Amino acid sequence: MALSVFHERFLDKGFKVPFVPVEVKPVDYEQGASKVVAEIEGNRLEKRLKFNVFSGGYTNTVINVMSKKDKYVFRIYGEKTDLFINREDELLNSLYLGSWGLGPKILAVYQNGFCAELVAGKTLDPRDTGNWQVSEIIIRGVAKLHYESQRLEKKDSEEALLKKTFLGSWLDLIPNSLNTPEDNQRLEDIIMEFGPFPDVCSNMLNLIDKLQSPVQFCHNDLCCGNVIYDSKEDKIRFVDMEYSGYNYRGFEIAHHFCEFAGVDKPDYDLFPKKEFQLRWIKRYLEEMAVLNGKDSSSVTEQEVSDLYFEVQHFVPACHLMWGIWSLFQAKHSIIDYDYVKYARIRLTEYLKRLHMLKSGEV
Repeated sequence: MALSVFHERFLDKGFKVPFVPVEVKPVDYEQGASKVVAEIEGNRLEKRLKFNVFSGGYTNTVINVMSKKDKYVFRIYGEKTDLFINREDELLNSLYLGSWGLGPKILAVYQNGFCAELVAGKTLDPRDTGNWQVSEIIIRGVAKLHYESQRLEKKDSEEALLKKTFLGSWLDLIPNSLNTPEDNQRLEDIIMEFGPFPDVCSNMLNLIDKLQSPVQFCHNDLCCGNVIYDSKEDKIRFVDMEYSGYNYRGFEIAHHFCEFAGVDKPDYDLFPKKEFQLRWIKRYLEEMAVLNGKDSSSVTEQEVSDLYFEVQHFVPACHLMWGIWSLFQAKHSIIDYDYVKYARIRLTEYLKRLHMLKSGEV
């Protein structure tokens, strides 16, 4: 079967992405994945592939596949995730990321996902993000992502995803019921305690609007599992561009800080202290200054202080957003994870951080 080009949109941007018309099932994945690998390598159907399901995915099913020739990562779209993720945008942004040397190369697209190269390195865990040496490398990567994306075509009317989607259209996806009586009660308790969510989100966005935070292209999910560190080359790459797009600068940094806690058993005592945040923010601004042809010494303490203040307002917004995300994932995802429990954890942290912000404790 000859490979066909997936979409004219990617051709227009200079990317030729081969499309393999097969489905790779999230459980019985061997047959579909084998066909994709055979097309990529130009071989007959390889029967001696090795498969390993990655356990850290909470939106998609992620499978590592190894052939005699190479190693691959298959991302299989999660159930009903097309309700809140634009998969064409995700793929295009992943292609850009690879072209900037900040992400893996996309090798093929299939009906319900795509296949990428397996890049060297390890995904970070919460213990790594508090390591300043690793953080400096992450800062360089984030700054390069924000700098390179300045060349992308942006409409003047482009709204921040936090306003348009994350705390906007996602509200329509909050379920009225879940799949068991027990979960229904847990959902009802959450809505009673933390809702009504339309009002909560509106108040949060009104608070953010006053900041006038710059809207720029962002990854929007810089959690530990989406950062791969190659210690041999001392560089990082980002993966999972499904939530990427134009958003507030302050959100990008705040979200990364929130994810120091981890996901499996989040520990928000690991949220970075003020001194660490200020150091991180200063290095980020210095890196951005250098990339834009300025001297790093041009960054002022006032700029650092202003961005720190900006970031603190987005911390509760991050928790609110992922709390809402967890509620509709609880309805649709087939991944074995207690999304209702995670929703409560994030929404509790949202209230705590909002109180700290309003009382001047940050």
